[in-house]
Amino acid sequence: MKKIVNFKAVYLFVVLFIMCVVVAFTGYSVKEESTKLGVNEIERDKVYTYMPKNDITFESPMKWYRVLRDSASGAGMFIYEYKADMLMVSDSGCLYVFRSIAYDMGEEDSISSLDGNEKIQFAENVKNKQIELLHRKYTLTSDVTSEYVKLADKEALVTSYVCYSKLDKEYTILRNYTFLNNGSTADIAVCLFDDKLIELEDDYEYLDKNTLPYLEKIQYGDTTKEHKEKVTFLVAMKRFAFPIAVLLILPFFILLCNATVAKNEYKFSGKTVWQEDPFGLDNSKSLLGFFAVMIVFHHIAQAAGEGTEIMGILENLGVCFVAGFFFFSGYGLIKSFLTKKDYLKGFFRKRLPGVLIPAYVCSAIYIVETFVSGKYQLVLSKPTSDALGEIGWLDFAEGILGIKLFNTQHWYIVEIVVLYILFYFFFRFIKNERLAMALMSVAVALLVVGSLLLGHGYYWFQGEWWYNSTLIFCVGMYVARYEEKVVKAIKSAYPFWVAMFAVLFVAFFSATKYMLSHHGYWTESSVSMGYFDKFATLAVQLPMEFFFIALVLSLLFKIKFQNKALAFLGKISLELYLIHNVFIQYATGIIGTGMYALFTVTGSIVLATVVHRFDTIVLCKLNKTPIPELPKLPRVDIEPKLENLKLRVRLGKLYVKRHPKRVVAIIFRSMVCIMLCAVAVVPIYLMFVNSSLSRAELIEGIHWFPGRYFMETYSGFAAYTNEQAGGVGASLLRSCLISGCSTVLAVYFGTACAYGFELFDFKGKKLLWRIIVAALMFSGAGSAIGYQRLVMKCHMLDTYIPLIIPAIATPSVAFFMRMYLKTIKPQSIVEAARIDGCSEIAIFNHIIVPMAKPAFSLLLLFNFVTSWNNSFMQSLVLTRPEQRTIALYLSRFASSSTSGTDPSIYMLLVVAVIPPLVVYLFLAKSIVSRIAIGAVKE
Repeated sequence: MKKIVNFKAVYLFVVLFIMCVVVAFTGYSVKEESTKLGVNEIERDKVYTYMPKNDITFESPMKWYRVLRDSASGAGMFIYEYKADMLMVSDSGCLYVFRSIAYDMGEEDSISSLDGNEKIQFAENVKNKQIELLHRKYTLTSDVTSEYVKLADKEALVTSYVCYSKLDKEYTILRNYTFLNNGSTADIAVCLFDDKLIELEDDYEYLDKNTLPYLEKIQYGDTTKEHKEKVTFLVAMKRFAFPIAVLLILPFFILLCNATVAKNEYKFSGKTVWQEDPFGLDNSKSLLGFFAVMIVFHHIAQAAGEGTEIMGILENLGVCFVAGFFFFSGYGLIKSFLTKKDYLKGFFRKRLPGVLIPAYVCSAIYIVETFVSGKYQLVLSKPTSDALGEIGWLDFAEGILGIKLFNTQHWYIVEIVVLYILFYFFFRFIKNERLAMALMSVAVALLVVGSLLLGHGYYWFQGEWWYNSTLIFCVGMYVARYEEKVVKAIKSAYPFWVAMFAVLFVAFFSATKYMLSHHGYWTESSVSMGYFDKFATLAVQLPMEFFFIALVLSLLFKIKFQNKALAFLGKISLELYLIHNVFIQYATGIIGTGMYALFTVTGSIVLATVVHRFDTIVLCKLNKTPIPELPKLPRVDIEPKLENLKLRVRLGKLYVKRHPKRVVAIIFRSMVCIMLCAVAVVPIYLMFVNSSLSRAELIEGIHWFPGRYFMETYSGFAAYTNEQAGGVGASLLRSCLISGCSTVLAVYFGTACAYGFELFDFKGKKLLWRIIVAALMFSGAGSAIGYQRLVMKCHMLDTYIPLIIPAIATPSVAFFMRMYLKTIKPQSIVEAARIDGCSEIAIFNHIIVPMAKPAFSLLLLFNFVTSWNNSFMQSLVLTRPEQRTIALYLSRFASSSTSGTDPSIYMLLVVAVIPPLVVYLFLAKSIVSRIAIGAVKE
């Protein structure tokens, strides 16, 4: 067995240091954008927006999305069709459109100053203008109604109508609020989108309920300065943002710590080594702890709106982690049923408290937090309340009992309890196990179909989360029932199954992403097309979950994930899954996405630990078992370490007194080494710093600390590469493909060439070797024209083959490797292997390559860097912009006269230097290692 990463405290500090460095470069303070058309000011969790043309200040929650038409980020381009100055999207799905439209009403102070005829004329003008402003893709489908109401201490005209978009295939229910203030007109259009019209009055009521509380708070004039919040340390931390993906480094590091890989001890024995009990309780608990943390990040990505890069992947992958909980639940039930006698006796007493107690404790905490934070107020005078921020006594009782899900994660408990009941019913009263499992599967399938048909709502089984991973429970049951056959089948062709599961998972993940964006589960219609969307999406998502679980299980045959941190997370996995929603909703006042995620994850783990301890005590009391003691912190004896330190200090002083000249020489040598290290490291550090600065800061001179423009520069550079060559990732992939393949071919065949020249005698050996040495003197530029003509003749222009295959003949590798083989002298071992009957290929692969590992690794690094930076040869072969590599971008940007003051060139350098650094980190240990070779005496 071999450990992937041996846990050491120094490794943990290195990981934390890397995370801090990344945060330092990518972190920034969140500020709402202010332009000529609008000024935004943040105060706590509210944003106050002043619209100069409308002369009003509008208050909205921080979590709303808002964009101005003249946005510097370019995000305001899509609002031109609404003829708007600004758009806001609320968390309730309402779209707020702010317009500045002239209605030729003179210098009237307000609508109240108009007489009756003027009001009629004003309403007619507004009505005509609204119809005129309809985008060409919209068709008016209802009458335009108008009425005057009192809002924000002033009278406003409310215009209501419905239009339909054939392009989007949806209706827009709209209320337009028009104000007059000192001769200026303010228009606020509030839109609600729906694919059908059933009860229009209900839609208008929904609009009013979610809109009027904010319209009542409109202030006339610019009042943003009154709400300007003083930036204290706490406020600065709440506004500090960095990519959430940085925090994922730690859980993945924890996952790999002390993870053991089953490696074959004897490569020629033909015996394959596997992990014992791959689906056992230890492995499953460790994985569930990791899955629970990933589910927290999944919900954070949804709440924070991080839909790009790895967070976008986690946003669509969350259902797979939930499927892991269902799988191991089904697997554990059948495994216990088959191995434990009378398992169903007292089944509910043993199973239900373990899930119900954590569920109700977490729900109680959630309800308390809801009332303490002031989100809701309990109204005992009526059973239910439709008012914002109020709930009746019946709603409260349903929330306590879990009928109405105040804590939305409580759905999992309801689902798992239903599955437990079905399991007990079928396996208690049906003696045939296969028939019981078949009926259980049919019941779960009917539950899935019924939940799908119910649509979305606030009660049980309403929403896709109730059914989009439930069937994996049955997969876990069947794997447990036929575990021996499953294990035997996977072991018989292990590489094939792992590769197939990985490919199919990626394929169905891509298909799921497409289905969710183009069809999805939110088509609430009784028409066949609406249900087709849901069933089609489920038909793609379920295989994705199945192949994800299959891939994870196949990896468990070789890898065992187990350490104290994972064991701890496994113990609190259920509580962590249930309680984290408290922080996701409570921490909305933290504006910065990174700080929001950090607070949510750490707070959830701490609170889940406390809840788990409370649940353990309650369960022990119910079962009348001893309460386990809390683990004690290891005691560190500092005295021996202090004594050792004092001794070393005394010995150091004695050494200085006895050898002063030698100490001076050591200090001088150390200073020289430090200076050389600084000369090598400082330019790389400044390159990272410059990539985080603005153009103006680069002109000023050298900056030693990171700026706040790293993400902006990366976004600009990514947008440019996306237009040219499919994005940064695509360019990196092309560069890695070319450099990786050519490097492996060059080093492998170059080493084989050196092995042949060193250990074989044949005619013309000296002449051929001299030709190889002479080839070192020729430059690639001299043969560029002939090389390009050959490529064109072979019809390989704009392909990668001419950049990869010629690497087989790399004379420098053969020369360097032969010199290295001369130093290690492998003749004796090779002769012994030949006597034992090894073939030359086996000798080369299993003896020469391991013996030459340091030189082999060094040549891999050198050739990778050479190929990575070889923009000259790449420019001869790759002529189309969509095929550009990182090296081609580098040569293109470097030729610019303003490259020294352009942050994009430094961002490109950062992107270009990271892959070689990663390669070096993987090969560093092999490069600096020393090998000891034993051989028979000649």
